[in-house]
Amino acid sequence: MTSPHGPPPKGKPLELDVLLAAVVEPASLGGTPVPTLRAVHALADLLATTSSAPAGSAP
Repeated sequence: MTSPHGPPPKGKPLELDVLLAAVVEPASLGGTPVPTLRAVHALADLLATTSSAPAGSAP
């Protein structure tokens, strides 16, 4: 099944942080452990931070 909206436009990042936060934050408030989603959320944040940095710079 495909999305009626199609893929995100070239050069526009997928808002993975927002999508993951929509699950991770309420789980935290409710006391539900979601360790895998937390790890994916942290990695997505790290990737977004390092990919937006100028080439050759350290995070």
